[in-house]
Formats: sequence, structure tokens, C-alpha cells
Amino acid sequence: MNARKFLKILHTLGGFGMTGGIIAYMFMAQYGVEPEVSEEFVKNRAAIETVSSWVIMPSMIVVLASGLLAMAVHYPFQNMLWVWLKALSGLLIFEATLASVDGPAGRAVAAARTALEDQHTAAWLENAVRDHWGALWALLVLSALNVILGIWRPRFHRPVQRD
Repeated sequence: MNARKFLKILHTLGGFGMTGGIIAYMFMAQYGVEPEVSEEFVKNRAAIETVSSWVIMPSMIVVLASGLLAMAVHYPFQNMLWVWLKALSGLLIFEATLASVDGPAGRAVAAARTALEDQHTAAWLENAVRDHWGALWALLVLSALNVILGIWRPRFHRPVQRD
């Protein structure tokens, strides 16, 4: 197997991992334990943080690294507009994932533990734990669009000037 095919397989698997991780995050946040000061809520938030740390972020790193390496290994990719659009959107997705998924997941589990230890109210906990639903949906849509762009591979060409 050549490097280009290997990187494509890694890139695809990473994309599936990231998309599945975001769906799992959203599912656990929506259908998990309601924000209440309880051990179950802490466990639910710890599970969400685990998905973020062990599925979403590693998958995102694999997607980004394999995509950039594929550009370096396969020279024709460097001249295709769709590849540069994917690279730019990949960097934006990575930054958004750090800011809207991984960071809030860690803060939420810390807030849930603090609420349990310090006997805070459920209102305090609900105010401290905020899921960024807009960002999660945007990441999911952008990830799906990146997969579509990678499969479709549109031929963006400049019109040829004919004399």
C-alpha cells in the first residue's frame, strides 16, 4: 500500500471517529442525567469528557495530520482548490473543537465535582455547565461537508481563454 492510500484511510477513519464522537457527546449531553447535584451527573459529565479527550480530539488530530501529510506526499493535491478549502476548514474545525468541545467538557466535569463537594444548588450547576449546541451542530455539519468535499472532489478550474 502506498503512502497516499494509507493517509486516505487514516483520514477517513479519523473523520468517522470525530463525527461519531461528536454525535456521542451530543447524545450524552441531551439524554444523560439532568443537571442536578448528584454522583450520576458527575459520572455522565466524566463520560462526556472521556469521549472528548479519547475519541474526538485524537480523531481530529489524525484527520488534520493525515490531510496535511497527504498534501505533502501527493503533489497534485497542492494545486487543487478543494484540497486547500478542506485544509482551511480543517484548521477552523480543530480550533472550534478545542474551544467548544474539549474545553467545555473539562470545565463541566470540574463544575459538577465542585457542586457535589461544596453542596451547590442545581441552579448554580446548570449555570456552570453549558453545552455549546450551536458549535456542536456547526462542527457536525462542517465535518460532514468535509467528507462530502473529499468524496465529491469538485473540479474547480479557471475558464480557459480561447483566442
